[in-house]
Parts: sequence; structure tokens; C-alpha cells
Amino acid sequence: MTAVRPHEHEARENALARSVQPLPVEEFLTDYWQRAPLLTVRNGSADFADIVDIDEFDAIIAGTGLRHPYFRIFDDGAPLPVGMTTTSRQLGPDLDSGLANLDVVYQHHANGATIVLQAMERWWPRFQQFCRDFELTFGFPTQAHAYLTPPHARGAPVHYDTHDVFVLQVQGSKRWRVWDPIKRLPMRMSEDIYEPGAVQAQIEEKQPLIDVELRAGDSLYLPRGYIHEVTTDQCRSLHVTVSVMVYRWADLAEAVISNHLVRLRDAVEYRESLPYGRVPFSSPDRELSDRYSKLVDDFLNGLDLASGEELMRSRLVSYTAPSWRGRFLDVQRASTLTLDQPVFVRSDTVYRLSATENTITLTVGSTMVDFDVRFAPAIRHVVTAHSFTARDLSSDLTDTERLGLTRRLVQLGLCTLGKEWQS
Repeated sequence: MTAVRPHEHEARENALARSVQPLPVEEFLTDYWQRAPLLTVRNGSADFADIVDIDEFDAIIAGTGLRHPYFRIFDDGAPLPVGMTTTSRQLGPDLDSGLANLDVVYQHHANGATIVLQAMERWWPRFQQFCRDFELTFGFPTQAHAYLTPPHARGAPVHYDTHDVFVLQVQGSKRWRVWDPIKRLPMRMSEDIYEPGAVQAQIEEKQPLIDVELRAGDSLYLPRGYIHEVTTDQCRSLHVTVSVMVYRWADLAEAVISNHLVRLRDAVEYRESLPYGRVPFSSPDRELSDRYSKLVDDFLNGLDLASGEELMRSRLVSYTAPSWRGRFLDVQRASTLTLDQPVFVRSDTVYRLSATENTITLTVGSTMVDFDVRFAPAIRHVVTAHSFTARDLSSDLTDTERLGLTRRLVQLGLCTLGKEWQS
């Protein structure tokens, strides 16, 4: 079981709805998701500067100890080597390496280079919340990058992505030219062959499907595979991309099959050798074909969809990083917790519950904790609650056990004692 608190999720302004409005989300999911680009021109009626603006972008570069791999520099469509853009410094007995070389960053940007802040959902609070909202909507991991491009410049080279992308123009403007894909819904780069020549041929032979200058407040959704080229003209541009790394049917099938193959190692008929002297020196005969067909039938009958779904859930739980503000304060507060003190369930935490005959396992982030099965009713009450007190928990537990369980859930980050950190 993997879940979030849906009443809290629905109460917030949904990040997906904000990215496609005024189109209703249901219409977007039916007509555009994975099917076609969606260009939304809002003529200044929307604003994404609350996610990040140029002042904040500048402050991040100048004052956060930015380091690789959380930034990149593109100069006329080509990424600069890491060794050219980073530096190191002595920090006591340790060497602090991979730091952004700010002289290089500023110099190259002044000469036309694009600065990219990468994977900001991992380390910048407003991006954490925005991307988490996408993750709670889709059930897929999400990443966010911010791009600052000077006038008359080109960022990344012409390419297509293997994830779905929402482009949010924050400030300035940027020209987007988009072409039809050469392959619909391509696989990830590690699983598929990326052909730069085919991409170049497509843009030379075909007219762009979209040729538009996005201005502040506009947005563009691109399904994976759509080729695009991005440039600036008269003014500087700051835009954000939110990338949705979907789980595909191929991923689910792979998870189910891999899980089943592990179990097959315990079946003696699968551990027997192939017939000696006949494979691979001869074509399959009737006896070999019949044996193979029986093993395949047994294999297919043993495939368990639930095991694959559970593996996919565990991947999402381990990937997502909850907003854990206030956990240091909670450590101190938990030491004086009382039975009637309000405890709040963090609204954006993705968790996983699994149970055996004797234990119930709770996974939050990368932490997995086993509890005695007696605690199962209390834990299930907590994960479906908005708030609770230790006294509300199962009457089968002693007061000491209720307080101990509540403190443990606070320590795990599933709950907080500060209402201000609930969402």
C-alpha cells in the first residue's frame, strides 16, 4: 500500500492545473497527455515568479555553495566540461571539490551562455513543493530545472527528451520551435539509440509544428519525443522545466518478470540443464519444444501483477524527498510529548505499508521500519488521518506504547508536532 493524504492534496492549488489552465485537467489528460503538445498563451494573466525569479536565481548562484551536478553551462548549444566550470577549496583537512567556479559562470553568461540549475526539487524548498504536487498527481518521479539565458543566445542543442516536459516561462521571453517526433514515446537514452542525424534530418525536411515566443506566464507541454530548439532574441529569459519521468507498461512488465524469475530459482525444473549435446548444436525437436512450452505456460501462470506494482511503488517512495522542514524542532518537542498533544500528518509524504503475519513495515523516504503487528491498526489510523493525538490510537496499546509509536512516527518524518510544517 502506497498513499498520500488526498484531502490535503486536493486542498492545495494543483501544480498540474496551474500549468495547463485554463484547460481543465481532465481535458488535458484525455486529449494531450502523451499525445500532443499543448501551447498556452496567457497574455500576462499568469505568473510563475513565485516558484523562482531572477533575483532568487542570482542569490542561489552567488550564495549557496552551488556545486556539480546541480548546475550546468551551455555555450551555443554545447555543455561546457565539468572541469572547466568547477573549482575546489581547502576546508580544514578536507578538499571541498565540485564547487561552481563563479568567475567562469558569470563570464560565460556575459558572453552568451545559458546557466542551468538542475534537479532543484532535491534542494530548493519551493521546487520541492511544486514537484511533489506533480508527483502526487501522476504517481511518477519529477525533476525541475531552471534556465537563465541571455539575449541572442541558444541554450541546449536541438534535441528531444525521453520524459514528458512542462515548460513554464517565468520572466523575459524565449522562442520555441517544435517538430514532430521521429519515434513516438521513445525509451530512455540508456535503453534506446539516440540518432542525432535523424533529428537533424527531421528539422531540415519538415516545417515546425510550433514556432512561438513564450512570454512570462505562458506554458508549453511537450510529450516525450517531440524535437525542439530554443533561442532568445532581444531580451533575457528565465524559464523552468518540470520533467515527469513516467513509469511505462514496459517497466511494470519488467518488474513483474524480474520478480518472478527470482522465485523460479527455487523450482528444480528450472534449475535442470538443457539436454546435453543438442543445444545449441541442433534445431529444437518435439521433446524440447514440448518441455519449453510447458515451462513457459508455468512461468506465465505464475506472473503476479501485485508484486510488480509493489516494486514500482517502492521505487517512487525511495525516489521522492518529502519536505521535512521542522524535523530538528520535532526532535526536541517529541521528548515532552503528551497523550493529548495534537500531532499532524505531513500532507505531502509518500509512504509505503506492507504486512506479514507478524509485522507491519512502514517505509518513508529511504527508511524502513518494522513494527509488531499489534501496532497495525494504530499505524493505519495515522496514515489516513489529518491530525491525531496519541490517546486516539488503538485501545489495545498501553499509554506508553502509544507515546512511543507517536514519537517514532515523528522521528521518521511522517508526522510533525508543528502545524506550520504540515503542508
